[in-house]
Amino acid sequence: MNEISSKAHILRLRLLVWIRWLAVELEPAGSSEFKAVASKYARAKGELNRALLKERERRMNRRAF
Repeated sequence: MNEISSKAHILRLRLLVWIRWLAVELEPAGSSEFKAVASKYARAKGELNRALLKERERRMNRRAF
């Protein structure tokens, strides 16, 4: 993945996490959908964290050589 597409992917993930977070905030805590919405947010947040870690490792490897 080149640098531009990598940054675009991370930007897309950040937007997705923000949308999922907003859905969690707007969903009433006692509703039946809350657990599903919160699960989607956690999954999106985990995916973003993995992508950021991968990007950080890629940059560190590039600086080492």
